[in-house]
Amino acid sequence: LKAIEDSKSVEYWRVLAGLGIRRLGKTYSKQLMQLVDTPYDAMFLVAADLKDKLPPSVIKTLTDFSSVAANREMVLELANLGV
Repeated sequence: LKAIEDSKSVEYWRVLAGLGIRRLGKTYSKQLMQLVDTPYDAMFLVAADLKDKLPPSVIKTLTDFSSVAANREMVLELANLGV
């Protein structure tokens, strides 16, 4: 139970990096979190929102990931759990 509670205080960029989105590691996750309030918000960014903020290859993998309803639902579930 302590591990679950501890996970609720993890920095949001770590949540994004932990999703396993190709090319979205520590550096780009931190940059992305400067644009949104939560990882769930990041699921609704479109390529035009990210242009000139992240490399095209990262934008593509993020938008590919977020275009899958099951992925968005997973991120929403994490948000609802307070992670």
